Formats: sequence, C-alpha cells, structure tokens
Amino acid sequence: VSEGSTDLLLSSGTAMHAGANLPGEGVLVCGGIGYAEDFIDDCTLIDSTYAPSSRPGPGKALVAPAMTTLDDGRILLTGGLDASSSSFNDGALGSLYYNTIDAVSDAYVYEGGSWRALASMNIDRAWHSAVLLPDGQVLIAGGVTGVIGTGTDSDAFGVMFHPSEAIACA
Repeated sequence: VSEGSTDLLLSSGTAMHAGANLPGEGVLVCGGIGYAEDFIDDCTLIDSTYAPSSRPGPGKALVAPAMTTLDDGRILLTGGLDASSSSFNDGALGSLYYNTIDAVSDAYVYEGGSWRALASMNIDRAWHSAVLLPDGQVLIAGGVTGVIGTGTDSDAFGVMFHPSEAIACA
C-alpha cells in the first residue's frame, strides 16, 4: 500500500492475513505469513496517516482467519489455520505445501486494545467468509478444515487442500 511517496510496510502478516476497520483508529491487520517467512502471531494497526504500530495478537499464529467489524466497533476474529506449532520447510508458502496444518474453530473479540476468547464455532475453518448482517449477527460461511501438504522436493507447489476439505455450510 502506498500513499503519495510514503510506502507502508506492515510489521505483521503480509500474506494470508485478515484485516478489519477499527473505528476511529485505523485498520487492524492480524496473522498470516510475514516478510521473514514466518507465521505471525501478532497484529498491526495502520492509522489514518498510514503509520503502522504493533498490537497484541489473539495468542496463536493464525493463517487465513476472518475478521469483521461489529456494530459496536469491536472486531471479531474467527478461525484460521493454527500454525503455532508448524515450522517452515522451504520458505513461507513451501511450509503450507509440505505440512499438514489444521484449521481451528476459535473465535476472539478485540476490545479495549486486547483480545478476549469467545465460545468456539461449531466447525474448524480457514479461508472462510465472515459478514456482518443487518441484525448484528455475523454469518460465517465456507472455508476449508485444513491444508494437507502434498509437495515433494521436486514439486514445492503441490495441492494445498483436497476438495474434500472444503466446507459447504454456514
């Protein structure tokens, strides 16, 4: 992202992260895979001047979670691949192609500068959608239950998940 001649470098995830508007403060970006080819367990707040500042994460490294701004200004973070116990084999994306990483059913709310765990969702999921409905509820739909590494030394770009891992429910 750039504004005029000012380039923005995130201090947290730059691929497969999630972001949501934090009213009056900026955009909160959490999780994903960082520049140093590591899984990110914290967040970055980008304010209206495009200045990034570090914020706490929910307590684990999540890849491909979903975030939604609620009516009251809090942020809901749901699911993601739990990369907390995973390590890199062949660079950032290589790790997803070589390792099996499960999705989680975790849900957190960001309020007052910190995360609070909520009751879990019914299904583990990552790469899903989370949409705020007019009545204030959040619809969580789709996604996958995890990634199954199928890469080999000669094929670092194997299939990340089989269609059977896809979730066809909300």
